[in-house]
Amino acid sequence: MKQPKKSLFYITVEQSSSPITPPDAHLFRVLPSNTANLQRIIDEMMKESASVSREVVEIVLKRERNTMKRLLASGWRINDELFDAMVQARGLTYNGEWDPQVNSLYVNFQQGKELREALKDVEVVVAGKRQKPFYISGCWDQATGRTDFVATAGRCFTLTGKNLKVMGTHPSVGITLTNEAGECIRIAEGCMVGNWPSKLRFIIPEDMPEGEYELRVTTQSSSGTHLLKAPRSVSHSLRII
Repeated sequence: MKQPKKSLFYITVEQSSSPITPPDAHLFRVLPSNTANLQRIIDEMMKESASVSREVVEIVLKRERNTMKRLLASGWRINDELFDAMVQARGLTYNGEWDPQVNSLYVNFQQGKELREALKDVEVVVAGKRQKPFYISGCWDQATGRTDFVATAGRCFTLTGKNLKVMGTHPSVGITLTNEAGECIRIAEGCMVGNWPSKLRFIIPEDMPEGEYELRVTTQSSSGTHLLKAPRSVSHSLRII
């Protein structure tokens, strides 16, 4: 594999077939290297702010997040050169009234000028052809019926996707929830009520505090009868209420 030489930053991509491409052509799909939660972001900031205490960095970062959240929730559009964000609405109305059952709000993020310029300096490493698909495509919360990755503590939650079946003997295999402080909670085997390649169903622990989490599925399952030698993981953000 060709290694980057010029840039301080690099991104790995793999070839991926698609029905919309010619038979001899492929698309590129970016392979995420990892997931950075709040504490990891602070770790990276500390590398450039050795003279500032970690507590101060965390306070400033959290205040920035809270300020942006407050502005967005008040209808403001945020454009700080890194990204452009604005709350938008989804769902139809037949009587001119807002119905929470069919209408919802979401934040639309677009890259800003600084990100566009930064991506020009990224060196791309081509890893080869795409391996067996493995991803999370959707979810469903039993208590609320929500499908926007908001789960209810103590209730059943369903993930849908491709090749998600949890199998293997490696210690990392399973479903975990990691909060913003980096604390990891593993879903007990007894809380798994459905384990299929296209669907995982499990119960969110009843005592899980409300907040933002990283949901991670790790498995050694493969399309054949043999387990993969090395486990692989896929993750998605999740909010617990």
